[in-house]
Amino acid sequence: MAPRAASSPSAVASTSRQLAGLLRNAAGVPRRHAGEASRLRPSSSAAFYGFSSGTLSSSSAPHLSAFAAASPRRSFSASPRSSAPPQYRGQAEEAPSLTPKKTTEELQAWFQERFPGVDLPDNVILQAATHESWNHGLTTDGHNRRLGFIGRRALQMFLTIFLHSRAHTSQKAAALLGSPDALADVLKTSRLGDKVGRTLQLEQVMRWTPAVLDGQRGPVETGLFKIRGVTVEALVGAIYHQHGAAVARSFFHANVLPNIETLDEATRSELASAIRAEANEGASVLASMADRVQKSGSVALESTSFSAATRPAVDSGSSSAQGAQGETSKQFGSAGGVSSSASPGRRTVGRMPTTDNAALHSEGGSDRQYVGGTEGRV
Repeated sequence: MAPRAASSPSAVASTSRQLAGLLRNAAGVPRRHAGEASRLRPSSSAAFYGFSSGTLSSSSAPHLSAFAAASPRRSFSASPRSSAPPQYRGQAEEAPSLTPKKTTEELQAWFQERFPGVDLPDNVILQAATHESWNHGLTTDGHNRRLGFIGRRALQMFLTIFLHSRAHTSQKAAALLGSPDALADVLKTSRLGDKVGRTLQLEQVMRWTPAVLDGQRGPVETGLFKIRGVTVEALVGAIYHQHGAAVARSFFHANVLPNIETLDEATRSELASAIRAEANEGASVLASMADRVQKSGSVALESTSFSAATRPAVDSGSSSAQGAQGETSKQFGSAGGVSSSASPGRRTVGRMPTTDNAALHSEGGSDRQYVGGTEGRV
């Protein structure tokens, strides 16, 4: 069999150009780069695609030409949308967030008017009113996610205690306690924001950004109910953190429990008198606190270390340190006032000698209210 004739340089160059076209079509190389492959030298082009001059023959050129003609070429036509750079909204185009109260002073004035006696520091009330959607979560004041976490647990505890106290006389209360899912559904965040948050008018102070920046959309689409419900939870958590369980429970009875609409009609009818009684008692405790704040100018909190978590409050309203640990009492003082030794970042969990976690004692002809408690970090 006679050996094949060596391929000429012109045949190698023609074949390499055809191979470059085939590989370009297969890889999707745009047409504007077509000249780069054709400018390759014959020897380097053939070596680049894995062929040497000795392996290519002029007899293969017609087959490659036919294959190249039959292969479809890709077309690259960029549409105006894909070719144009992405458009981002500038600062001037962003819709303003719904924040009626612009300063901390306005926020404090609103809070003290709505909930007199339940004082909160500026940083705590500002954090409770700020949702994490505000300023894309980059605010230096913090947001209310952590306070909302505390508030959700406190709400569940207070509702469970209330239902337990009525379970022996109410079948509906006992049924709710037997179903954790039903109990959790009663305090669903969006439902709290629908009725409880609307009753408390928290949208007047919330710092948040709607999920949909469209003025024609309703409260469900913008996330109003959910964010207002988170603010309800954060407010309860802030009161629990700052004043303890006794005051937070009174706030729950007075402002949250009567406005929970997730209870069905039969349950609400069966528990109506109990809800009314708890609401009146909670409102009475908060009103008593407001009177003392008005007389003394501030709520006096006296706290030291505590030796036992279950030790009741003492009637004197003061305690002395005993060794490394002592006894604590939380007092809503009279006009004389007692300076607070409670450090920021701590909470005092109130515990009273009565089942209602609040007691009014008579001393020297004037009423005083003492709330005993234990100290612990949140």
